[in-house]
Amino acid sequence: MPPLIGASAFLPFIIHLSRSSAFVSKVPNLRFINNPSQLITRLGVCSMSSRVAAEIEPESREDFRQWLLKNWKNENGVWIIYSKKSSKTVKLTYDEVVEECLCFGWIDGTAGKVDEDRTKNYISPRRPSSGWSAINKRRIEDLLAKGLFHQSGLDCMEKAKESGSWSLNDRAESLTVPIELEKEFDKYPNAGSNFHAFPEGSKKIMLQWFYTAKTEETKKRRIAEIASQAAVNKRAK
Repeated sequence: MPPLIGASAFLPFIIHLSRSSAFVSKVPNLRFINNPSQLITRLGVCSMSSRVAAEIEPESREDFRQWLLKNWKNENGVWIIYSKKSSKTVKLTYDEVVEECLCFGWIDGTAGKVDEDRTKNYISPRRPSSGWSAINKRRIEDLLAKGLFHQSGLDCMEKAKESGSWSLNDRAESLTVPIELEKEFDKYPNAGSNFHAFPEGSKKIMLQWFYTAKTEETKKRRIAEIASQAAVNKRAK
């Protein structure tokens, strides 16, 4: 059997394709993807690390917490198998997975299929540049009040506040539309009304795409893209 080749080996080619208008038309919302890992996930390809990662299936939330206590320093992620909401026998839920990951500075990512009663997510240590959603910040407040946060989770959160990644998603989460984008809407009939009528989730994705731009040139290009897409009632999903 030939060796398994991870998606990272094809990344230069994938990025090259992503700049092709013909390719973009085949992949919904590709223009709103702002980093390689998102691109790989949208294309349905797992990174090499997730493809070869081990699987764990805790018997309960406490069982998972005990696993994290022993393995939170591990740089390698794993697939965690847990119960679907529709399962008759629930051992561990998605919310419990997310909360325990937060407590130890880990994060959930790519989802995968198991069977009718179970599903799985790839979990790994949170990257320093990773943004923090509003819903996770609310979860953190509750977890802190209950005294469930491990020191590793506290350290991760502190580093995020120092680096600025803690507040990276705030403007998009609050649906704050930049003045530059509102002005760009004026150049296209119905762009503004279409955009403001989009579901909150779609607007957050598009605004996050804008706010994560590194340069003024990139910001201008993304503003024009968002406005032109909104003008024809196209949104991120």
